[in-house]
Amino acid sequence: NCAASNTSSGCIEKPNSDQTCRVTSRWLSADSECNWCGNTCNPDFCLTDIQVERNNQAGTIPNEISELTNITSIRLEKGSIAGTIPTTIGALTNLNFLDLDFQQLSGTIPSDLWDLTKMEQLDLNDNMLTGTIDSRVGNFAE
Repeated sequence: NCAASNTSSGCIEKPNSDQTCRVTSRWLSADSECNWCGNTCNPDFCLTDIQVERNNQAGTIPNEISELTNITSIRLEKGSIAGTIPTTIGALTNLNFLDLDFQQLSGTIPSDLWDLTKMEQLDLNDNMLTGTIDSRVGNFAE
C-alpha cells in the first residue's frame, strides 16, 4: 500500500525542459511524497515518477530505491549524485525511463538493470561509469 492520503494542495511547480522546480519548499518534508515538487503519483498515491532535474541534487542513490515498486520514471539529470548505481535498482520492474546523466556516478552498471524489459530510455552519459554495455540492452522495450 502506498501513501495513506494526499493532504496538501499539490506541487508548487512542475518542471519542464526550461525550468527547475523549487525543491527546497517541499522535498523530503513530512508531506506525502506525492506532494513533493517534481513527483507524480497514481490515484492510489503510489509514486510513479520522479522528475527533479537541474536542482543540484547531491548524495547517493540509496539501496531502498527498490521499494518504489510502482515507479516508471526517474529523471535526476544534472546534479552531484555520487557513488554507485545500487544493484537493487534491478527490482524496479515497472521502470521504463531512467535518466541519471551529468552526475558523478562511478563503478559499473548493475547487471540486473539489463533485465528491466519495460525500459525504453536509459541515460547514463557524463558520469564516471566503467565496464561494458551488456548485450541484454537489446531486451529493452522499443
